[in-house]
Amino acid sequence: MAIDDPVQPAQPAQETDAEADADAEAGPAPAAGGRGTTWSALRPLVLRVHFYAGLLIAPLLLIAATSGLLYALSFQAEKFIYSHELETPVGERSLPLGDQLAPPAPPTPRAR
Repeated sequence: MAIDDPVQPAQPAQETDAEADADAEAGPAPAAGGRGTTWSALRPLVLRVHFYAGLLIAPLLLIAATSGLLYALSFQAEKFIYSHELETPVGERSLPLGDQLAPPAPPTPRAR
């Protein structure tokens, strides 16, 4: 039984001739609540649409998950890849503050 096969109704018990005549005069009996026949007709369509929607959305979810994982790992990778640029070696000597804040050069005559 495939997933989109219609559901087979249960076989009714054998009727007597009197019950068959009474049913024939009354006409066809309506389905219980009217829901069973509608759902039985729509179920294969709904399952097929759900299947194709899954095939359409699954690659998009895979791409979103993969790119999110790569983005989450990028900060740790940056620290490893660019470690030589993020840290500088300590110099042999330190400059006093006065030397670091030397006065600027005098302005040139052309500067305005």
